[in-house]
Amino acid sequence: LRLAIQTVHDLKKFDGCDANSSTYRILLEACSNLLPVGKERSKAIETIFKNCCAEGLVDKRVLEQFQLGAPFELYRKTILLGAAGVDSDGKTLPDEWSRNLPFTVRTAEGRRPPPLSIEGNFIFTTAIKNYQMRKLRTRKNQKLLQGGRLKDEQ
Repeated sequence: LRLAIQTVHDLKKFDGCDANSSTYRILLEACSNLLPVGKERSKAIETIFKNCCAEGLVDKRVLEQFQLGAPFELYRKTILLGAAGVDSDGKTLPDEWSRNLPFTVRTAEGRRPPPLSIEGNFIFTTAIKNYQMRKLRTRKNQKLLQGGRLKDEQ
């Protein structure tokens, strides 16, 4: 486990090399497999997950590994009670936890990752859907569509 943690620290020292969500998932898995159940394991898993949140790299696989390795009370305190809010699609995690994921959608505010549910699934909110519909209704697209059929280019 110390070797895995030291490798991540060394990785961060190199220019152009950064940890990603897979790095944190593997660290969480190593803690779960190598440390006995107890306070030390809980503290290590919590620290790794908080670092992942701080770097904005939480995704579904990280959440799943955190849930597998963390005691339920830690999972409940961190994920279930720490959820940012409830919208029509369910509880969502804070946006900053997934801000640096490579998957993004275009919104009125610009490109950003869609919100994550507490299960780790991306939620396509009403704002994202409305933006996509506005883009479909633009003047450029209206020239292509006429009465529901593709207009012939003349």
